[in-house]
Amino acid sequence: MTPARTAAVRIATGSGNLLRQFAAWLMPGTVTDTLKRATGALVLGWFLAGILYAAPALMWAAAGVWILSAAAAGTPPAAEEKPAPVLVRTPDTAVDYDRAQLLTVLDEITRGRSGIHLVHLWPQMRRARPAYAGLSDTELRALLAEHGVPITRSMTVDRVAGRSGVKRADVERLLTPPPPLSAPLSDRKSTADLHDSRSLSPRPEVGEGVNESWTDAW
Repeated sequence: MTPARTAAVRIATGSGNLLRQFAAWLMPGTVTDTLKRATGALVLGWFLAGILYAAPALMWAAAGVWILSAAAAGTPPAAEEKPAPVLVRTPDTAVDYDRAQLLTVLDEITRGRSGIHLVHLWPQMRRARPAYAGLSDTELRALLAEHGVPITRSMTVDRVAGRSGVKRADVERLLTPPPPLSAPLSDRKSTADLHDSRSLSPRPEVGEGVNESWTDAW
C-alpha cells in the first residue's frame, strides 16, 4: 500500500471514529440528556457556520484541524511487546512439566495416527494432565519448544491440510533413546596392532632346547 493510500485510509478510519465518539456523547442514554446535548450541538454548529461564512479563509484551517484529528484517531495503537511466557514450576507441577511426562502425553495423544493439529492438541493436553489445565495456548507452545518438540507449520491430518501441528514421527524420534557412545579410539587396540605386537615378540629357535640338552649330556 502506498503512503498516500495509507494516509487516506487512516483519515477515513479516524473520521469514522470521531463521528462514533460524537454520537456516543450525543446519546448518553436518557432522552432528556440527549435533547440537551443535541440542542447545544446545533447552537454551536450554527455559531461556527456563521464564523466560517464571515471568514471563508478559516475553512481551510478548520479542514486542517479535522484532518489532523482524524489521522490521530485513525492511527492504530502500537502493539505492546508481551514477554515470553514463563512456566512457573511448583512442587505439584514440576514433574508434569518435565520432558518425560510431556513426551508421555504426546505419545498417548498421537498413538495410532500420523500426528495432530495444534487446535486439537491443546485441549487434549489440558485433559491429559491437571498441571496443563491452567496453561494458555502460548504457554503450551512454549513448553513444546522448551523440550525440543518441533511444530510443523503446515501438515495434513485426517484429510485436513494447512494447519500447524506435531507429527507422530517426531514424537517417536524423541522417544527413541540415543545409541550408546562407543569407546574412544585411543582406548581400543585394533587387530592390526595386536598382530604387530605378536610378530615383534622374540620366539625360540626350533630345536634350540634339544641342542642344549644334548650338549649337557656329553
